[in-house]
Amino acid sequence: MPKVSVIFPMYNVSAYVKESVKSILNQTFRDFELIAVNDGSTDNTEAIFEETTQDTSDITIKLIKKENGGLADARNKGLDAAQGEYIVFIDSDDVIHPRYLEVLMNDAKRFDADASFSSFKYVDSKTLFDFEETFGGELIDKQELMWLLLPRKKFFTACWCMLVKKSLLDKNKLRFNKQVKFSVDRAFIWKVIDVSNRISINYSQLYHYYPHEGSIMTATKKENLLSGVENFSREIRSLEHLPFDSEILINRWKLGVLHSSAKLLSFDEYRSLREEIGFSYQEAMRIPTSRAKLFCLIGIASEKMLYTIFVKY
Repeated sequence: MPKVSVIFPMYNVSAYVKESVKSILNQTFRDFELIAVNDGSTDNTEAIFEETTQDTSDITIKLIKKENGGLADARNKGLDAAQGEYIVFIDSDDVIHPRYLEVLMNDAKRFDADASFSSFKYVDSKTLFDFEETFGGELIDKQELMWLLLPRKKFFTACWCMLVKKSLLDKNKLRFNKQVKFSVDRAFIWKVIDVSNRISINYSQLYHYYPHEGSIMTATKKENLLSGVENFSREIRSLEHLPFDSEILINRWKLGVLHSSAKLLSFDEYRSLREEIGFSYQEAMRIPTSRAKLFCLIGIASEKMLYTIFVKY
């Protein structure tokens, strides 16, 4: 039985999947299985994956083929097939540090952590493989981590920066919501933190996130945004150990949604979306970060000005 299951959803990423797979196969930690889930790709993603992995003999490779159902459904299929003690999720258009698994596993074992998190960095085609030095992690109280993640300044993470015990996910019946097509990671991470007893964090940038035309974050439809907001709000309100009012986190996330969506929508569509998700600039003034408060003050004074700022930055 492998120590780690790497769950690797794929959908029409023929331009990126080879480098992504190679970064997984080049890990210094070798006791893992790679579970690729082809989510109904219509290009040659699967063929490239098979060609890239064909000479790999020391790692178990599993390929699951299914009709297109979205990222959440693909991850769930991988989870169902996973045999590892720990789980990680890697998106098929990004790359990971050669010591990604080694560092996270070292932290998990050192601190007996239910979940271990690292940091990440945004990259482009020129900086894709510019890896930084790695460091050891530290144990952190779950509520301290929740406060740390709220402003997204000193430490920010995602599902693909997390190594988590599969037994924790199974015991708490944690799976991704298949109905959500936008930001499926966010609620899942908060749920994992909420049910974990011991958590480690590591400031090493072990994951290289490569946003590009056609990626999930740049191809989101309005109805997907709405489903994501609804799911996130419901999940956050169910958390048992949140050290602050759940509406503060929900509004912080909604503000991020508006910031991202401004680049995809006209001003009238942006304003309509804000109304549909029930976001109030006045209510969001409770978010305890100066940046969020500034955005809200601008939005109260002139929503068109805030929209213009969001589009530009």
